[in-house]
This record gives sequence, structure tokens and C-alpha cells, in this order.
Amino acid sequence: SAACGDDSKSDTANSTANTTAPTADAPKAIISLSPSSTEMLFAIGAGSQVIAVDEYSDYPAEALELPHDLSGFEPNVEAIAALQPDLVVVENPAIQAQLEALGITVFIALAPPTFDDLYTQIEQLGAATGHIGEAAELVGQMQTDIAAALAAVPAPAATLSIYHELDPTLYSIPSGSFIGQVYTLFGLTNIPDVVQPVHGSPPPNATPLLSSAP
Repeated sequence: SAACGDDSKSDTANSTANTTAPTADAPKAIISLSPSSTEMLFAIGAGSQVIAVDEYSDYPAEALELPHDLSGFEPNVEAIAALQPDLVVVENPAIQAQLEALGITVFIALAPPTFDDLYTQIEQLGAATGHIGEAAELVGQMQTDIAAALAAVPAPAATLSIYHELDPTLYSIPSGSFIGQVYTLFGLTNIPDVVQPVHGSPPPNATPLLSSAP
């Protein structure tokens, strides 16, 4: 889905909004340095305004037809400025001041920690690119699709628990994370909330995890 923190492929950017015209005062040369932002831009109808993307933006397919050798992790101000953008969408704010000093508008698209933050970011990006209506439509469709997905899942006979392991230290994903919220929506009890109460700190050993029987 668009900018959900994992940049996975979806049908979100296949919306007919891809072909809509922006408002007259909208930016005409956008550079996206984030795969999730690239997907959002195309999904709200701003694809035709995008002139370049970062090296990892490979969805939708149209993004690969654009220059895509810029780095979002180590952005190069000179390389960006050489393309003469009037809007740069970037997750890392480190180069914001340098770009703005060159007269380039910058939109900081941090990874949204919640669904509400994601919806807000889509709407803000719509306002920044001249696609307010399309952004609102996309948010509404996403909310409808999520509600339908939740309604289609049968209620389990007993409460289910989950432990999403990220690395060998037993560090996992708590409910406060974006992915953790998805598990909560589906009614799952997240074991890390009990054995890993401090976000970012794994349990001291596997004993509490095993005793929780996820």
C-alpha cells in the first residue's frame, strides 16, 4: 500500500488518478527520493509531474521510465539541483536547508507511524502537488478497502497471539509500530507488548517468549 512503511507492491498506484491534471499553480518538476512517496505521487495523479526518482523507486512501472539513479539515503544536492526540480519529496531532512537555499521547495515525507499519519501525509502531498481531490479520494478508498478486508476475516474461536521476530536478538515489533497496529486491527495479541515493554529493547532471554506460547 502507499507509504505504509514497507514499500511493498500494491494496486494503489493503478488508480485512474494517474492521468488527472494538476492545479495551475502546482509544481511541474517533482523529484521523489522515497519509494513510498513515489507510489503515492502516482496514486494521487501526480505521476506526470515527476521527472526523476530514487534508485529504489520501482513501482509503478512508469517510475522506471524516469531517471532513477538518485540516492534517498545519501542524497546529492548538486545532482538533484542539476535536474531543476521545483519540488523535492524526501524522507531525510538533512538536505532541506541546502535545497531551499537554491529556491527548491522541499516536502519531508517521514515514515508514518500510524494509519492516521499515513492518511494525513497523502492529503498533504495532494495539497503540495495540486491534487487535493484525488488524494482525498485515495484516502477514502484505502479506508474502505481496509474495512472490507477486516470484515472478511472470520473471528477466531480463541484469541490468537503473535511474535514477529526481526533479528537473532529476539527484538520484535510492538503494537505501537505501524505493522503492530495492523496485527491489532486483526485482533491479535502482540507478545512483545508483554515481554518487550520498552520499544527498541529485546527481552533478556527466550524464557518469557516461550512461556507466552505465541
